[in-house]
Amino acid sequence: MKCGSVTTKLIAFMLAGAIFGFGVLPAIACTAMVFRAQDGTGIYARTMEWGASDLKSELVLVPRNMTFTSALASGETGMVWNNLYGFVGVNAAGLP
Repeated sequence: MKCGSVTTKLIAFMLAGAIFGFGVLPAIACTAMVFRAQDGTGIYARTMEWGASDLKSELVLVPRNMTFTSALASGETGMVWNNLYGFVGVNAAGLP
C-alpha cells in the first residue's frame, strides 16, 4: 500500500474520526499519581472526580502507627498492618 492511496486515506480518516469521536465523551474517573523523590521514595496520591453525587467527603488526618485491616470480598479479614508515616486523606461516604 503506497502513501496517498485511497485505502490509506480511508484508514486515516476512520482512525481520526474514532479518536475525535471518543474524545468528546465525558470522562468520569479518578486519577492516580506517584511522585518520586531523588532517593526513590514514592508519594502516592489519587483524585476523586466523581461529580455525579455528593460523597459526603471529609478531610482526615491519619497519625503514624495506626492499625489498618483490609476486608476481603468473602467477608473475612485480610491483611493487617500499621502505617509508618502519618498522612492526610479524604474519607468518602462516611466510612470509618
